[in-house]
Amino acid sequence: MKPKEFTNWINRIYATKDKELDCDTAQSLLSAYVEVELNGAAMHPLAAEIESHLLQCPDCTETYQGLRYLLKLEASGELAPADKEAAPAQSRPPESELTPVATP
Repeated sequence: MKPKEFTNWINRIYATKDKELDCDTAQSLLSAYVEVELNGAAMHPLAAEIESHLLQCPDCTETYQGLRYLLKLEASGELAPADKEAAPAQSRPPESELTPVATP
């Protein structure tokens, strides 16, 4: 294991809490959380728990980043039509659009 991987692993361990969201709960809240985040409205009531989960879970972080990217496209009017023939689908957002989740 590389030193950076080990440090990230240890940071994730120390970031754990006695009571945490599971992936199913976090995923069910992500859409509302991202909408609130991008609209600058009052923060989601479970924001701290969602952020803590995102620090621990790369799968949910990837979902979060994808939702954030899509909602930004939708807000700017750049979202491709749902018709598959109209525009090819992108497999993932460009690296410049991904927002890293801060590690403790």
